[in-house]
Amino acid sequence: GARCGVARGADGGRVVTLRLALATDAARVRAWRNNKAAREAAEHPQPVGAKAHARWWAETLDPLGPRRCWIGEVAGRPVGYVRLEDVEHQVAIVSVAVAPAHRGHGYAREMLMALRRQARRWGVRRLEANIRSGNLASLVTFLRAGYAMVQADRAWVRMEWRG
Repeated sequence: GARCGVARGADGGRVVTLRLALATDAARVRAWRNNKAAREAAEHPQPVGAKAHARWWAETLDPLGPRRCWIGEVAGRPVGYVRLEDVEHQVAIVSVAVAPAHRGHGYAREMLMALRRQARRWGVRRLEANIRSGNLASLVTFLRAGYAMVQADRAWVRMEWRG
């Protein structure tokens, strides 16, 4: 896959590289999406079924589809993914997930930083993220990646990056 972003990791200098997602990443991404912590943080907490994921993944890989997805790798090993949804009018919605075995190393922040550079190349000037208000790890991650809190209620916090 094409490499599109590199960021130095927070855990002693490991480098996180983003590459465009491939068809062969489907099962890995579904497992990450269905992880208990990921489901609790998601807008729709029910597990993602095989057929629904297959449709979603086909749309994700479609160059004319509604989203783009990149796999974050460290030393060639997948550690998570970051995606953009509904890219239009210089605005996109971003989400990020790290594989359970790789959490706590700063990879989500590094993937978000690498994605910012890619977004600028596309002409995207604003990235938005909707995060559950109780998901402190994600809130801190987005703040450390340069996002600002722009709206909050009891359930959700909207974070925004402007480039």
